[in-house]
Amino acid sequence: MTFRTSFALALLTVVATASPALAKEKNPTEVRAISQEYADCVVQKKPELAREAILSNANNDQIAKQYKRLIIGGCLVKANDGRGARMAFGGDLYRYALAGALIRMDLQDHVPRSFADVPKLIHLPVKISDPDLMQRTDRKGRRHQDSVARSKSVRALSLYGECVVRSDPQNSYDLAMSKVGSAEEAESFKKLQPAFGPCLNNEGEVAFNKSALRGLVSVNYYRLAMAMQQANMTDATALEVTQ
Repeated sequence: MTFRTSFALALLTVVATASPALAKEKNPTEVRAISQEYADCVVQKKPELAREAILSNANNDQIAKQYKRLIIGGCLVKANDGRGARMAFGGDLYRYALAGALIRMDLQDHVPRSFADVPKLIHLPVKISDPDLMQRTDRKGRRHQDSVARSKSVRALSLYGECVVRSDPQNSYDLAMSKVGSAEEAESFKKLQPAFGPCLNNEGEVAFNKSALRGLVSVNYYRLAMAMQQANMTDATALEVTQ
């Protein structure tokens, strides 16, 4: 089975709109930096809502519809140095950005350790396919086929991210905590290389950009760390009751 997915066309797009004469598309590193600052601002303003969105495993579409208060224009202006802008998040990139911001807010003093005792995470389901639509070549059929294919990719990538985090919690955490484009980020990516290959689980070739790969690590790290914290709190409560 060959498994190849590419986020090359799902890069964040940020275009300055302060003046038509000055409007220009940012380069990928600038875009990633702006998305990081934007997500940090959103999470600071709406921390509980952001936690709910990530821990409930909402996808990008659900966030856009059910968590509209997490889309804050003022945060984008702030992240873009006060200049007007518009931003488009492809794929699951907004979810990824929020998870990274939550790690930087909630887990600043966190000490990474093994997640071996944490149960496997529940990942987004694959969309149920309609046999008739899967055979059709018209627009409706193609849309359904694309939707099913995307749901399969999202699930496979999510499982991949969990594997990477479980394989190397320390460098996964360091990556999520690092500043975009920094030497620390580059070093974390390098140190995670030994986990990237084995976690493919014979799925074949996978092509990522840095936003997607960092995001997969961030979402899964945050969910695993919070599950561990919840389990520890439950154990502590049970101990108090028995004493």
